[in-house]
Amino acid sequence: MVLGNGSETKRPVLIRSYNKKRSRMKRKQQYETSAMIAMIALIAMVVSLTINIAIGKSSISEEAIPPMRTEYAYEWYPTPLEQRKMDSLYAIDAATKSDMDSIKDLIDAILIKLE
Repeated sequence: MVLGNGSETKRPVLIRSYNKKRSRMKRKQQYETSAMIAMIALIAMVVSLTINIAIGKSSISEEAIPPMRTEYAYEWYPTPLEQRKMDSLYAIDAATKSDMDSIKDLIDAILIKLE
């Protein structure tokens, strides 16, 4: 058995650099391929959406909309408690409107004085 210093079994440096260049080129090629596939998929989606809109698939068909009921089975009459609540809400609304009007008048008076 002949033992050497190990230089016979090592690869030259040039081969390693070639492998690195080759792996970089392979990665670049894979990146370009995946970018091309993504671009083709995007173009296909845009074309299919355009065709669907042109055909009219985006509009809702008349059958999908349920008919509206115009007649009610009974009429609603407020109870005395509900009537009191509505009256108090109307009173609050009227008071708020009058307060807003008085505030607007005061602001106008202040602006006139400042001019």
